[in-house]
Amino acid sequence: MDTLIQYVEFWAEKQGNKIALIDRNNSWSYKKLKNKISDLQRFFTEYGLKKGDTIGFSGEKSVNLVSVYISLFGLGINVVPLPEKMNVNKKIDETLRISNCDYVIKHDYYNDEFWIDAVNDFLNCEKGKRINIRSKSNESSELIDFDEKTYFNLTSGSTGDPKIVNVKNKKLIFNAKAVNAKYPMLTSDCYTCFFSTDMHPHELFVKPLISGAKCLLINTDELINLDNILRKNNISHMLLTPHTLKSMLKISKDFNSWSSIKNILIGGEFVPLSLRKSCFEKTGRLVTVAWGSTETSGISITLPEEIAFTDESFIGEALPGYEVKVDKETKELLIKSDSCLDSYKNFNGENPLTTDGFYKTGDLAEISEDGLIKLNGRKNSLVKVNGRKIPLNILEIKALKIPELDEVYVMNHIDESLITVFYSADTKYQSKVRVLLKNLLEIHLSDVSYRIVYLEEIPKLENGKTNRDYLENFYKKREYGTELKWKQKQ
Repeated sequence: MDTLIQYVEFWAEKQGNKIALIDRNNSWSYKKLKNKISDLQRFFTEYGLKKGDTIGFSGEKSVNLVSVYISLFGLGINVVPLPEKMNVNKKIDETLRISNCDYVIKHDYYNDEFWIDAVNDFLNCEKGKRINIRSKSNESSELIDFDEKTYFNLTSGSTGDPKIVNVKNKKLIFNAKAVNAKYPMLTSDCYTCFFSTDMHPHELFVKPLISGAKCLLINTDELINLDNILRKNNISHMLLTPHTLKSMLKISKDFNSWSSIKNILIGGEFVPLSLRKSCFEKTGRLVTVAWGSTETSGISITLPEEIAFTDESFIGEALPGYEVKVDKETKELLIKSDSCLDSYKNFNGENPLTTDGFYKTGDLAEISEDGLIKLNGRKNSLVKVNGRKIPLNILEIKALKIPELDEVYVMNHIDESLITVFYSADTKYQSKVRVLLKNLLEIHLSDVSYRIVYLEEIPKLENGKTNRDYLENFYKKREYGTELKWKQKQ
């Protein structure tokens, strides 16, 4: 089987009454999920959507979000993930236009209704047609399942302009199988992913649904009840970002509630050794560092448990079905598999693939004799200041070895030949961390001008990554004044 429709039909037949999806108010069996997909496919077809159309979709993390994605995939409709809180702005406008969307669909979770608009109407803020879709029968008709389905997943844009990645549905299945082969998921297991709905949304549901497991969909505002959620659902598998894990460790009051967890995969950003140790000391659970990208359809490299607390630069070894190597001249990490991208839809720059089909990750790396991959920064993180090449993210990695430091972000200002280091830490350690950062920078930036700026919190995007544009604008406005402090505006 290599499509989600095939897996849903398989599990609906084999264990139809078993829970497939659960959110804060709903619990759907595999049989009900199949029926819902049938209803949605019937509605979308009657509305006039057809194979080859491109749909921008926005919805809260819920059972309905999953059913919409699978139904559209089955109809051969291209889907572009959009933010849950979606108002017309420059970023949304650009995303819809460069992806050539035909319609925008938004799900209203609390009323269980859909808004559907032609793109131009949406961008002009004209209200679309509001639809209430109810199941028409207890038995679904045969589901539609075209062979060629395309998923337009957006890169975060954290290392440049956002790009739209063409990914066939079967590539998502290939990636999920590779992860599940390394970290098996049983039908009795419960999986949850804490990514936002526009950050690799397939990660929310593909791995558990191909395994016949339960998929729990948790929204950020529910984390206040984290311990109860963990106990009630016996969560066994988690996927999350370092930022989310750090928040969860602060929120949780009863770490015994973590006892059912078998595997915690963490990625999206650098994972400090201090965070890995903190999680293990508090919960007794190891954190598995995971590397992946939009272009590889998800996680493709993980760190073996036996070296979980070693050098922070190691990201691990390739998952089954992935081949990795390092370019001899550029030292760039290259990766190849059946799940890697076909192309970018909106990118006219350098070909992202080598002539022999390897994806050029942009990461600088080395591979040990036993296959362990160590990152040495990113190609575009090397900046030239006063004639010197400085790897900004390596500075961040070195800074994060300071135990009292919470987060750090290093920025280069070309117009002023200046490096700015933003950092956050508990107020009682603020001065100490500042001194240690200064000592570090004196060693590595001895002939380069730099500024150290204290922030109560490093600003984040909805997907948990650092809001670099905000920091750049913040720097330009000199909002931190002479004391070099800034309180994040709520």
